Amino acid sequence: MSADGQGAGAPGRGALNLEWARRWADALVQGGVEEVQLCPGSRSTPLVLACHERDELRIRVHIDERSAAFFALGYGRRSGRPCAVLTTSGTAVANLLPATVEGAASDVPLILLTADRPHYLRGTDANQTVRQPGMFAGHTRATLDVPLPSQ
Repeated sequence: MSADGQGAGAPGRGALNLEWARRWADALVQGGVEEVQLCPGSRSTPLVLACHERDELRIRVHIDERSAAFFALGYGRRSGRPCAVLTTSGTAVANLLPATVEGAASDVPLILLTADRPHYLRGTDANQTVRQPGMFAGHTRATLDVPLPSQ
């Protein structure tokens, strides 16, 4: 359960998730992001919708996370601007590691937005789960493990 005692599928949760996702999309725009490489999945739907609402963000859809991350790396090298990569949970996240390592070594700005299971479902053998926290250790400037939104 989340801090407010409601599970991820509780009534009203979708609207709350979308509102929080809009704040993340706002932060991307304020941080100078103009392009988002998107690998869609159900866990990342609120973030996808929030980014789609922002005219300032150009979205490119990819079916392969590894390719999306390298595309973002190329965009960052060419433009000098941060590029975001948005994925769902599970092994999709692991596919971002090679480009993340390369980006860190060459000082190319990448922002990775990865969906995950709620904290209370971690370590329960739920499908599409891998241990995401710490996956990019040593190759990022900062990481955030964001809990479920609350009122």
